[in-house]
Amino acid sequence: MKRSPVGRVLLILVLLALSGVGLFFLLRGVNNPVTPVDPIYGMPADEFSDNPSLTPHGDEWYASLVVEPGNVKQVLSTWQTPEKLHWAAQTTLYGDGSSVVTDAVYDRDGDHFTVELSTSRGARYLYTRNGDTVTVRNTTEGETRQAVYSRQYTPEALMGMADIEAILGTPDEDITDASLTEYLGYYVIYVEFVYPDLNQTERYWISLVHGLPLKAESLVDGELVYTATTQELSIPS
Repeated sequence: MKRSPVGRVLLILVLLALSGVGLFFLLRGVNNPVTPVDPIYGMPADEFSDNPSLTPHGDEWYASLVVEPGNVKQVLSTWQTPEKLHWAAQTTLYGDGSSVVTDAVYDRDGDHFTVELSTSRGARYLYTRNGDTVTVRNTTEGETRQAVYSRQYTPEALMGMADIEAILGTPDEDITDASLTEYLGYYVIYVEFVYPDLNQTERYWISLVHGLPLKAESLVDGELVYTATTQELSIPS
């Protein structure tokens, strides 16, 4: 029996919560094609300069890097995000004829970060991490509480953004595509993988510089139900 749209969306949310990815919110209709760049020669060295964890073999090695389903997890396992980071994204979740749009801004300085959220339904939150403590402020209601930092308070989970940890935990046979390509002027690793039990496909475009997804999509039964797009991404001095 085919599940209703509501049932399918609920299954997605349960799966994402269990995997630590958090709630996905979507932006409709952004479906830029993936153009393989293979091989890439003359890749600028400064594409990697802000993330030295990506260059244990040197820039020349990465300039000839070939990414495919069989090695993409090994490549991504070296990823680290910069100690200082500014990231703004917009996400939207669709289900049962309705949608929720969320604008999120993440600023990081070492172990301290803030995530500010505002949704199309009027909710506004500010999350602040200091060490092992997260302060949660509902700026709409003026209420504040504190919590112990855990996976549910990672920046990606709070923003509703994709997390590359989901790829690293995916069985090799469920990774259906991976390549080195370009998106928004950045070199990125494109990865596509599936959750077979849910007929769900995930697509990520991950920046080589920032170690974060510039874009993500989810499809269920071939229908686009989630996308997330980066609005701003920079490394403060």
